[in-house]
Amino acid sequence: MSIIKAIVLGVIQGIASFLPVSGSGLVVLFADLLGAGEISLKFLTILHLGSLIASILVFYRDLIRIFRSLISALGGALGNLVIFFQNIQHPEEGDYLPVMRGTYRRMAILLLTSLIPAGIIGMIVRNFAAVGAGNLLITAMGFFVTALLLMVSSFSEGTGKRPESTKLREALLIGVFLGISVIPGISRIGMVLAAGSLCGFSRKYMAKYACLLSVPAMAGSILIELFDRETSLASDGGLVPLAAGVLFCAAAGYLFVRIARKLLVRVSNRGFAGCCLFAGIASILVYVF
Repeated sequence: MSIIKAIVLGVIQGIASFLPVSGSGLVVLFADLLGAGEISLKFLTILHLGSLIASILVFYRDLIRIFRSLISALGGALGNLVIFFQNIQHPEEGDYLPVMRGTYRRMAILLLTSLIPAGIIGMIVRNFAAVGAGNLLITAMGFFVTALLLMVSSFSEGTGKRPESTKLREALLIGVFLGISVIPGISRIGMVLAAGSLCGFSRKYMAKYACLLSVPAMAGSILIELFDRETSLASDGGLVPLAAGVLFCAAAGYLFVRIARKLLVRVSNRGFAGCCLFAGIASILVYVF
């Protein structure tokens, strides 16, 4: 792959990373259109490093507060464990500490809860995702899955649930949806929007939850691919094109993320479902012809 093609793919990834249209799926589609050849799962995943950098630069204040809140919540949970054993001997002494007190502490627990099933399912379907990275037909099916779930969930939009009323089982549902997004064509942001709509989240809450959840999700996927020695980047042109793609992905993502957040709030799931349907049809046409 040439550096110019990698840059184009990086820009596409950076823009699409914050929209529910699957940046990875679009990269696979445009790689074929540009004649860049088959894209490996390692290339697709590490390209997300640019999106990760952009997300950290934009949301670093929220991420710092959530990290501090998570440490505080875990400290409270350990304190409650000590109180539990103390209460066995002296039941009249212990009052448990409020672990999920405050918006950011609650958000931290919810995000952590979502990551557990996402990580497990992501590892289960990773081999299938590796096949899909080089197959436009599988990518098209991923686009259709995203379109279907967004369309179905659009009938549950608008109830306006916020963090203080979100339950742990709803965070688990979001994690289940997120886990299958390692497959090209299935959008990470789209899965969070679909699951969040089914749970009754407000649009603004869903957009923020999706953007914040994508940071540890992308970081985990990137680390797994970096330490995977069974696959290499040789078929994708090596490190130089990838580095160029990551750089331009980060720049495009940083410039576009604020616009994307507004679109996530204002555009309904049905609108995004239509975009995914179009991308799926385009992928099939390119695959056939």
